[in-house]
Amino acid sequence: MTQEEGGEGTTGVEGPAVPAFSVCQRVHVLGDPRRTGTVRYVGPVDGYDGSWIGVDWDDGGGKHDGVVNGVRYFSAKGQMTGSLVRPRNLSAGITLMGPCVSDTEVNLPRRRRVSFRNLKELDLTGNLLSSWQDVGSICEALPALEILNLTNNFLERDTITLEQLHLNKNKLKDNDHDGHECSTPFENLRCLLLGCNEIEDLASIDSLNLFPNLMDIRLSGNPVADPARGGLPRFILIARLSKVQMLNGSEVTSRERRESEIRYVRLVMVKLQSDGPEEIKRVHPRFAELKIHHGIEDEKPSTQNAATQSMASELISLTLKCVGASMGEKPPMTRKLPPPQRYVGKLKVLCESFFKLKFIKLRLFLQEEGSPLPLLLDDDSATLMDFGIGTGTTILVDEEMS
Repeated sequence: MTQEEGGEGTTGVEGPAVPAFSVCQRVHVLGDPRRTGTVRYVGPVDGYDGSWIGVDWDDGGGKHDGVVNGVRYFSAKGQMTGSLVRPRNLSAGITLMGPCVSDTEVNLPRRRRVSFRNLKELDLTGNLLSSWQDVGSICEALPALEILNLTNNFLERDTITLEQLHLNKNKLKDNDHDGHECSTPFENLRCLLLGCNEIEDLASIDSLNLFPNLMDIRLSGNPVADPARGGLPRFILIARLSKVQMLNGSEVTSRERRESEIRYVRLVMVKLQSDGPEEIKRVHPRFAELKIHHGIEDEKPSTQNAATQSMASELISLTLKCVGASMGEKPPMTRKLPPPQRYVGKLKVLCESFFKLKFIKLRLFLQEEGSPLPLLLDDDSATLMDFGIGTGTTILVDEEMS
């Protein structure tokens, strides 16, 4: 074996107080804190005395890939990123308290009083942290901490066997992650409860698709999932969440998924006329996939023969149900509406006529399968398509609250 880091001979004798190292620990070359790596092996090497540390160096510059004289001691990430090093030539760094008590004027009684209970921001960029347990200990010791920067620490991404994670009522504001770094350790996660938090952005919803086995999701109580606060109706949540089978405690049947995805695609197609393809791709990442999956074609522009086409092909069929206390018992009715009547305000006028409700101010709700609460259609100038309403939809006709 060739001489390794620190000018080792082949038989170096370990001196006293040799530091102990463990696999996955972060280290640097003694005297050169910029030369960092991760311990991948601790133990003997055939033909050499004493203990050796197998290190996979962050920036390469090693001697091999973990194989020495035909024996594999560890697997490095590259062909020439690994080395076998004597323990005395490595350092595990210093503790967080080390620099704070190193001043010779700080005596033992005063050391016991050193604390950081009011510390709000801590930058640990480029340190030797490798364990999430250590990160948890830091957060526990710093109760006022608001910002923690762990950039370039090479934290281990251990696979977690956790299948259920309950995070209700934690004041979480976002779950937006650009890649798989956060979701990969949670490949077994099947149930994630995020109810009654403060999540309000679409990216947080879309990022849930990164968890490969996540099927049961609770989002109720978040602004993004509350239509009354400008959030998404149930059918859009289903369409954006590709694997969800249980949403907010209600099963998502194959029929509901199909209908939700088709409604969602048609809703986005309307927006495509004003937002443009690039914006649609950014805001609706599943649109193109769903459009192809359900075989939905682009709407063809009008031609000279459009006026002669059958009006029936453009009609949508709605079921209307009276639910107002002062309306009396009225049987539900199904009506077909042409394009000029597909506005919320126009539909209210039609309902007044259909049910003979001339002296009652109406409000309309969209009843969705599996949704505990109907969606208020609160914009008279909006089209039914703006709310994702298509053929087969049920509309609840209620009276304004006095």
